[in-house]
Amino acid sequence: MLLGVLLVRLLSLLLVRLLVLLLVRLLVLLLVLLVRRGLLVVRARLLRLLLLVRLLLVRLLLVRLLLVLLPVRRAPGAAPRPAPGRPGICRAPGVAALGGQHDTLVRGPRRGKVRLWALSALRHRDSYV
Repeated sequence: MLLGVLLVRLLSLLLVRLLVLLLVRLLVLLLVLLVRRGLLVVRARLLRLLLLVRLLLVRLLLVRLLLVLLPVRRAPGAAPRPAPGRPGICRAPGVAALGGQHDTLVRGPRRGKVRLWALSALRHRDSYV
C-alpha cells in the first residue's frame, strides 16, 4: 500500500516536471525563433531571467522529489503522551508530564528543535527545605 502511494506520488511529480520542462523549452525555442526572424529583440537580461526561472523550477522539483522519497526526519524524543483523564487527546506540543525528580527531554514545537528542561530544582528539592 505504501509502495503504491509512493509510486503514484513519484509518477505525478515526474509528470509535472516533464510538463514544466517541456513548456520552458517551448518558450525558449519560440523566443529563439522570434529573435532569428528579427521579430523580437531580446536582451541578455531576459535570456538570463529565463534560464534562472528554469533552474529554479528544476531545483524546486528535485527538492519535492527528495521529500517524497526520503523519510520525514523527526526530532528525537517520545511522542506526546495522552492527557490524563481525557482519552484520545494529546498534550500540547513541547509539554511533557513532570514525573518525579527526573530531568525531562521535551520535543519542541518546531521541527528539529529539541529543548532540554533541567529540573534540578525538583531533583534537589529536599536540599532547599
